[in-house]
Amino acid sequence: MLGVEEKGMIASIWKKIGLNAFLCGALGFVGVAGFAILARSRTPPETVEQKTAPITSKAIVAQQSDVQTVLNGFGEIRAWRQTEISAEVAGHVASVHPRLRQGETVCAGELLFEIDPSDYANRVCELEAESAMAHHAASRIAVEQQAERERLGLMRRSLELASANLERARNLFAKNSVGSQASVDAAEREYNAIADQTRALQAAVDLHPIQAAEAELRIKSASASLDRAQHDLARCRVEAPYDARIVEARVEKDQWVAPGSALLTLADDSVREVRISLDAADARAQLSFASPVDSGNGWFPPPVPVDCRLFLPDQPSGTPAATGRLHRIVQMDRETRMVTVAIRLEGPAAAASWPVADGMFCRVEIPGRRFEGVIAVPRHALNHRSEVYCAAEGVLKTTPVHVAYTDRDKAYIDQGLAPGDQVLVSRLANPLENSPVAIEEILP
Repeated sequence: MLGVEEKGMIASIWKKIGLNAFLCGALGFVGVAGFAILARSRTPPETVEQKTAPITSKAIVAQQSDVQTVLNGFGEIRAWRQTEISAEVAGHVASVHPRLRQGETVCAGELLFEIDPSDYANRVCELEAESAMAHHAASRIAVEQQAERERLGLMRRSLELASANLERARNLFAKNSVGSQASVDAAEREYNAIADQTRALQAAVDLHPIQAAEAELRIKSASASLDRAQHDLARCRVEAPYDARIVEARVEKDQWVAPGSALLTLADDSVREVRISLDAADARAQLSFASPVDSGNGWFPPPVPVDCRLFLPDQPSGTPAATGRLHRIVQMDRETRMVTVAIRLEGPAAAASWPVADGMFCRVEIPGRRFEGVIAVPRHALNHRSEVYCAAEGVLKTTPVHVAYTDRDKAYIDQGLAPGDQVLVSRLANPLENSPVAIEEILP
C-alpha cells in the first residue's frame, strides 16, 4: 500500500506529462494552421512549356547499287629484269660503245665493249696446233700398232719353226748321232732368241689399248683446252643480251679489267613491275585465284590476271598513267602480316598516256569482288558499334547494320537498311534515342 506522500508525487508527475502533451499539441496545431494560411495566400508560378531543340543534320536517302571493290596500294615501278655485266677475261679494254653512258639505250647484240683479243687469239692458234698434233700422234700410234700385230703373227710362226728345228736337231743327235752338240745348242739359241722377241712383241701388243686410251685422252685434253681458249677469245667481245637501258657504266677505253669486275648494269624496260603490300584480310576477301587454293603445293596459286590501273602523284585526278595486270603473289611478310603482290606492265596493256619509268612512285588500283544491291554511306556516318543514325517520323533512330566492304571514303551496307531510309551523315556525338531531328539538306 502506498503512502499519502507517494500518491501525491505520482499525481504531480501525471499532471506535468499532461501539460507537456497539451503544449506540444497546441504548437503543432498552430504550425499547421499557419502553413495552411500561407499556402492559401501564395500566388502559383506561371507555367512555361519547355521544348527540346531538334538535332540538325544532313542526310542521304538509302539507295541500292552494285559496287566493284578496289584494293589500293602504293609501290615503286621497277624494271622486271636487271643484269650486271662483268668482265670474264682479263686485259685492256680495246673499244667501247660510242653511247655507253647512263640512261642510253642499246639493242640486243650491239657491242658494248671489247677487251684486246691478241693474246687470246695467239693462244687459240697454239692450241689448234697442239690439237692437230694430238690427232696425228693418235693416227701414228694406230698404224704402229697394226704393224706390231702383223709382226707378232710372223714371230709366232718363226717361233713354231724354231721349236720344230730344235726338236729335230735333238732327235737326230740323240738317236742317229747325226750332227753335233754344237748344232743342237745353236738351234736352241735360235729358239730362245725368237721366243724372247715374241714375248717382248706380245707385251707391246698388250699395251695397245692403254696407248690408244692415252692418245684419246690427249686429244680430249687438247680439244678442251682449245674450246676454253676459243671461249675466252669470244668473251673478249661483250654484247647486249637484250634491248636494254644502261643503268650504270663503269668502263672506259684502255682500262685494265680483271675477271669478275662489275662494269655495266643493264635494265630491260620492256617489262616493268610494281610490288605493293596489301592487308592479308583484304587480299583473302577480294582476290580470286585461277586454281583452287588448296592445291597442295603450300603456296598461293596464280591469281586471276585482272587489269589494274596505275596513278602517278602528279597526274590529273582520275586519269591513270598506265594499265598493268595482276601477275603473282610475291611474299607473305611474317612480321606485318601483309601480302606483297606484283603488277606487271608489258605489251599493249602497258601503253601509257604518261611516261611510266623505272623508279617512279605510284598508286595502284586492283579490282576486287563485286557486291550487288548494297547501300553506300560515308564512313563517318558509321559508329564504332556498326550502327547508323536514321531519321524516322521526325525522330532519331539507331539502326544496327552489317558492313560488306569499306574503302577510303565509304562503307557499303548489305543488311540493316532499306531503300528510302534517311541516313544522317553529319557527325553526331552520342545522340539520344528518339530525339527530334531536323534535316537541313538531303545530299545526293
